[in-house]
Amino acid sequence: MDASVILLTRAPGPEFIELLEALGRQADPPRELLVVDSGSPPDTLERAERAGARIEHVEPSSFGHGRTRNHAASLARGEVLVFLTQDAVPVGRDFLERLTAPLRDQRVAGVAARQLAAPGAAPLFQRFLEAAYPDRPRRIEGPELPAFGSQTVWFSNVASAVRRRTWQELPFRDVLMSEDQYWAHDAARAGHALVYEPAAQVVHHQKTDCLTLVRRNFDSAASLRGLPLEGPSVAGRRELAFLAGLALELGRSRRFSALGGALAMELARLAGFGLGSASGILPRALCRRLSQLPWRW
Repeated sequence: MDASVILLTRAPGPEFIELLEALGRQADPPRELLVVDSGSPPDTLERAERAGARIEHVEPSSFGHGRTRNHAASLARGEVLVFLTQDAVPVGRDFLERLTAPLRDQRVAGVAARQLAAPGAAPLFQRFLEAAYPDRPRRIEGPELPAFGSQTVWFSNVASAVRRRTWQELPFRDVLMSEDQYWAHDAARAGHALVYEPAAQVVHHQKTDCLTLVRRNFDSAASLRGLPLEGPSVAGRRELAFLAGLALELGRSRRFSALGGALAMELARLAGFGLGSASGILPRALCRRLSQLPWRW
């Protein structure tokens, strides 16, 4: 496919080098690698340039997940826009081929890859990725997109491929976070097909300390207020089943310290999500302190 790989960067970690190396090993290389940076050290950008990347810059104060991806897409030259986050390392030499293959069907507007936890990741994060990104393919076509919840939101720009002409028709909404989930909702409502392709895989190296979880889930919930979400009873039952399964697994293996850490992280995640859901009535000064992104709601 005539693909542009788009990376949004800001002071990435060491896995960014693994990402660049993985892209360089692809059997079907992309047309271009475009890095849109909002504040990385010069040596990181020099490494990206040596890997063949074209570097563009945006001010950190103007960054937004939807806005900046729209800007990047407008600069890209490919007919397929492959979005990766700076902490998602492709698996295998055929990652791009597998990710873009479903787009041969002209009805398919977007494809999402499977996300795997990095070795040594927190058990809560491992379990979440296993539940949200299983080994079974999935396709949604037409307006039957279900209400969004923790186990139904599988379209993610952590690793996705979007048809350019559909993006031109339906650009990402100008939200700070969850732009991918809004886009999936808009594309499905417009009659396009979306595919989850588990054969295309990335290892997702995500920070999962409690403070990061509070802030990330605050931003996520505040952004998601414009989408039809699962009702509290459905989400609550799903959450309890998820935690019970994790607790049983860790208890059987006598990993009690890991169980305590998982419960603390889940409380942090729920606290962030709850505060974000109520962000419309919270003081803006408090929202700015809770958010990890420029507060513009």
